[in-house]
Order: sequence, then C-alpha cells, then structure tokens
Amino acid sequence: MSEPSNRRLDSWKEIAGYLRCDERTAMRWQKTGLPVHHRAGSGRGRVFAYTADLDAWLAGSKPGQIAGPEPGSTPTAFASRLARIPRLVQAGIIAAAAIGLFVVVSLIFKASTVAPLATVVLGRNGFDGLDAEGRTLWSHRLPAGSPHLPDGLQPRLDYIGDLSGDGHRVALTTFPFPEPPIDHKANEREIFCFSETGNLLWNLNPNYTLSFNAGQFGPPWHIRRWVIYKVAGQSRIAVVLTHEIWWPSLVVVLDSQGRETGRFVNAGHIFSLVSMESASRPLLLAGGVNNAGGPSAFLAVLDGANPSGTSPEDPESEFGCKNCPPGHPLRYFVFPRSEMNVITMSHFNKTSSIRREGSTIEAETTEVGPEQHVGVEGMFEFNDDFSLVRAAWSDGYAELHRELEREGKLHHSWKQCPDRFGPPLIRAWDPQHGWTDLHPNPPRS
Repeated sequence: MSEPSNRRLDSWKEIAGYLRCDERTAMRWQKTGLPVHHRAGSGRGRVFAYTADLDAWLAGSKPGQIAGPEPGSTPTAFASRLARIPRLVQAGIIAAAAIGLFVVVSLIFKASTVAPLATVVLGRNGFDGLDAEGRTLWSHRLPAGSPHLPDGLQPRLDYIGDLSGDGHRVALTTFPFPEPPIDHKANEREIFCFSETGNLLWNLNPNYTLSFNAGQFGPPWHIRRWVIYKVAGQSRIAVVLTHEIWWPSLVVVLDSQGRETGRFVNAGHIFSLVSMESASRPLLLAGGVNNAGGPSAFLAVLDGANPSGTSPEDPESEFGCKNCPPGHPLRYFVFPRSEMNVITMSHFNKTSSIRREGSTIEAETTEVGPEQHVGVEGMFEFNDDFSLVRAAWSDGYAELHRELEREGKLHHSWKQCPDRFGPPLIRAWDPQHGWTDLHPNPPRS
C-alpha cells in the first residue's frame, strides 16, 4: 500500500479504496483518528486526505485492532502486578486514569452537542442537517416513493431560529418539485419543520382545492415564498401558494406548530409578500396580478392577525369564489396596465416589489421587462393609512416611448402621450366604500 508520492484523495470512495476497506469502515475509523479533512462549508461528503498521513496512521494503529489484555494475562495476574506497586503510585495511576476518562467523555459530549445547526441540505434520500464546517449532525430519510430529485437541486427557502420563543431553535426548509418550474422561481412543493436535533415536528403539503364560478382548481400548488412575523409576540408563518398552471393563488398563515390560522385567496398570482407593523396592528402586504382587473397589477393590505378572506371580486363573475373563507382585505388597489405594457404585448403588469421607505410605503409594478432593452416600472407611494401620495413612471418610460416612436410602433409623440405625467388611474377598494377611482395624474394641456 506504500506509494512513492504523497497523493491527495478527494472522496470517501478514494480513501476507502486506498485503505482497502468499504466507505462505512473508513468513516468509522475517522472517529478514532483517521486523518481525514473536511472542506469548510462545502456540504456533506466533501472530504480529502493525503496518502502519507494515512500510511503514518496505519503504521501506528492497525485497522480493526482493539486494545485488550495481553495474551495469557488474567485479572488475577493483573491484580498481583498492581499489588507490587506502592499505594501512592497506585492512587496516582487511578487518578490519572479518571482524569483521562473525564477528558475523553467531555470531548465526546462537546463534539456531539456544541456544534450548532447551520443549514439543511437535500441528499439523494432525504435531508441532512450540517454545522458550519459542513459536518453532518443528523439525517432525515424521506418516505419510499418520494420524488427523485436531480443531483444538486437544493431548497430555495430555509430558516433556522427560535419560532416558539422557548429557547429552542427549529429549521424550516422546503422540498422542491423534481421538474423545473414554469417561471424558474416557484418550484417548492412541501415545507418541513425540524428540531435542531433533526426530529420532524410538522410539515405542510398543500392539497387545497378552490372552487370558483370558472371551475375547481386543486393541487399541485407551488410554494413561492414565505414571511415570518409576530402577532402579539407569537410567530406566524405566511406562505404564498400559486397554482401550477392556472391563475388562483393564496396566502396561508401558520402558527409555530404548523397549524393554519388564516387563509387569503386572490384571483391571480401573488408574486411579492412583506410584513409591516402599523400603529394598530401587524400587516401583510401582498402584490402580484389581479386577473379580474384586466389582468392588472394589485396591492392587498391584509390584517396580519386575521388575514382570511378573498380579493374583492364580483361574486357572479368567473372569479367569484364558492368555498373561500369569509372576509376581505383592509384595502385593495388595482394598477391598470400602462400604454407601454399594452403596446409591447406584455400581457399584464404585476406588482413585483413592496417596501417601506421612511414614513411611506412604496409598491413597484413591472410594466415592461428587461427583454425590451429598456425596463419600465410604475412607482406608487402611500402614507401609513394607505392614502395615495404620488404615482409616477420610471425614467425608462419616456426612453422606451421614443424608441417605439422611431420603430413606427407608436403614432404619437412623447409630448402628446396621455401617460407622460404618470399613471392616470388607480382603482381602490375598502369595506366601507367598495370600489372607487383615483386619478393621481389628471390630463394636462
């Protein structure tokens, strides 16, 4: 087994082959001192070793050798030898042995308890919890028949923290669909919640069936994103689910034990979700597309403590929901498609970003994507009570307008464009007034 050069071995398979044993045996020998190195942060199984180090270890500790009494020795013979040693020396030997045993046990205990969970990754057969050095702390095997995932596919969503406020951390992670997603963004099918030591606490496998006047829409649902926020000091997990093919979507709110506490259904896909604190209550702000409005971009303001309900649709229309939970959002805004969105055949605009900027709340719509060379966004600014402050286009609006003029796709100049001062119309809904029209930028001469 000696070789003239000090080679580097880059996997358990190569290490086991060099030692002429199987991989499981090599992993077991590592626990007794086999000089194997882990690449920091590289994930499970990324190990390497040098043949010179392995040769030196083999020379000092033969594989499979178990220390025991010398051949022919007996407990009586050992006791007679010990009796010849002075009692003071005997006491020293016993004390040293006790200290050594304590140190060994302490090191083993420390190695098994101190290393905190850093991430959860997917192996071929299930989840593995890793520490910051990439060492496996625990494994959870998935049931037989679970979808086979391509190599390298990993969860897009993960969280490690104290959800319950009891001082114990948990890990939230997702299990993807095996096939690529339609929009290359939403491809998660289940949520798993593990204790830090790898016990499965709960999981969410969405199997909702929503009934509208247009028909029924059931699983599979794609988990697009989640938000963790607080209600009266208790954690809530708001999860966005979008239908794999059709337009319905929903926000499902869970407590720290995985129990559903609310459900909001929207007639159109939800692309963004954020949580915010207002003066009176926690809020969830959802944005995306409302199919009943054109389709057009929307912003929904939900009560974070009681988010159940539906988007405000005509109950007689195809988007009227038959089995959705009762209730409505606090406010609901629809941002109609811009001229640039229509002329570029972008099919719909969408609320792609929601954020707080100082004392105001901004919703940003994507009117034209970057594939048109010039991206165009709509900017809608609200006060804390969601009264409208201003609405404007990004600088790309005028630039794209002039480009389309030159190409002959627009037959009026920028100075003649009715949209040049900003979005001319916003549709607003609240439980007291129903639908009203806002005109933030009336036509000017």
